[in-house]
Amino acid sequence: MKKKVFREERLHMIMEMLFEQKSVSVDQLTRKFDKSAGMIRLDLAELETRGLISRTHGGAIWCRIPRKICLRKEFTAIAS
Repeated sequence: MKKKVFREERLHMIMEMLFEQKSVSVDQLTRKFDKSAGMIRLDLAELETRGLISRTHGGAIWCRIPRKICLRKEFTAIAS
């Protein structure tokens, strides 16, 4: 039987994964936490709202600098 992980614990674990790996995918998180893609997207949206990550198509990236600067760098990288 799997141990129940509360949402705040899951958010913390996602942040730990992002700190180590710098990026994660929704698929990777759904497998790790046995949650639906919709639930994982809500978790990522919450972390983005808190200004802790930057969401990408299909996942998220670690963003240690303020979100606006992080997004500007991401768009610059895509454009080049």
